[in-house]
Formats: sequence, structure tokens, C-alpha cells
Amino acid sequence: MADVAIASFHLVDVGRRHAVGGLGRIGLDRRELAHTPGLLHARSLGAGHDGRMALSFRPDRRALFAVWRDDAALDRFLAESEVASRWRSAESVWSVRLRLIDGHGCWSGAAVLDGLEPATGAHGSVVTLTRAAIRPLALPSFLRHSRSVTRSLDGVGGLRAVVGVGEVPVVRLGTVAVWDDDESARRAVVEWGDHAAAMRAAAAERMFTESLFARFEPYGATGAWAATTPGPSNA
Repeated sequence: MADVAIASFHLVDVGRRHAVGGLGRIGLDRRELAHTPGLLHARSLGAGHDGRMALSFRPDRRALFAVWRDDAALDRFLAESEVASRWRSAESVWSVRLRLIDGHGCWSGAAVLDGLEPATGAHGSVVTLTRAAIRPLALPSFLRHSRSVTRSLDGVGGLRAVVGVGEVPVVRLGTVAVWDDDESARRAVVEWGDHAAAMRAAAAERMFTESLFARFEPYGATGAWAATTPGPSNA
């Protein structure tokens, strides 16, 4: 069977002792990742507080979304990379491998979803990824709607955990969320009123120069992200 590309997401809480220079470390990680064998796409990210979709930043938290040639390439990265070796001293690391259920869009012009291994159709939790490049003049309106969405999170059925992620500059923002199942993730798109209103506003105001949305089947999760308890365990 031919190798098929896979995606992964990693959320790293480095601890306050290593939080100094958090943004700088993200930039340095990007340079090191550029030379990683088998890595097709990588986005080294800042990350915010659990349960917030509005702009937030934790200097002691970092994230990585990546696409790999195959599982073996990710295994080598985790075993041999200087970036991954620094994670071993972190307070917590949550890593999950991802098969694509459905998605569309680009990330910095790259079609990062193309060629990903498709989901097996197994029942279980689902991970969603959103990312948008926001027009600078639209940022105040985007943040206003994001705050409304964040305030309504407690009422969203099936939402297990969510964290905001972002890149420099601040107008490139996204979210990663864990859902009980795919039905919950799809239902929220139409039934979550504040989120639907935000999407209508984004379209009407042409807030984004680029956007991406994807639903993934998680597997091979390791480590801990307290907000996800119990974590995705798809085989």
C-alpha cells in the first residue's frame, strides 16, 4: 500500500520557567522544522487559554500543526528532532494524529489538506481546525464576534475542548476543537447561533483573505490536554 500523508496537532504547555521569549521560540522552531525529513507542511503557532476563541495568548503554551509524508516520518520527528526533544521538559504535551473527514481552504497559499489520508469512518471523537487570515480593517469586527462566540461555548452540545491558535502577525488566527462525535461538530455549524452569526458577518464583510476549515478523525493520541478528558482514543 502506498504511503499516504497524515496530519498531526501538538499542544505544548512549556511551563512558566520556559515561557520567556515565547514568541521568539516559535520563530526559531519554524527554522528548525524547515529541515525536518518527511515534513510536508508545518505551522508553528502560539496558543491561548482553554475555552477561548477570542484573541488570547499564553506565553507558556505553543502548538504545532503539521502534515507528514507518513506515520514513520512523524515517529522519527518525535524521536530525533530538537524541537520534539524540548517538549520532553514541558509540563504537558498533547499530540494527536489526524485523518481527514472533510475540509476546504488553504493555509498561506498551501493546499495543506490535499492528499491526506481519509478517515476510516470509525465512530468516536472528532477534531476540527479553523484558520483565517483576517483583513486588518476587519479585525475589530472579527474580535467582537469571537468574544460573543466564546461567551456561548458552555451551551454548545458535544464540544469537549477548544483552544485558540495564531501566527504572527496577529491577523492570522484559528481554533482547534475536540468534539464528542462528528454529528456534534456538524450540528454546531448550523445550530450554534453566535457562531452562525459570526460566519454570516465574515462573509458579508469579507473579513478573510484566506480561510480553512477541516474535520478530522483523531488517532494515536498521546500525552495530556486536561480540557479533553477523556481524550480522543480512535485507533
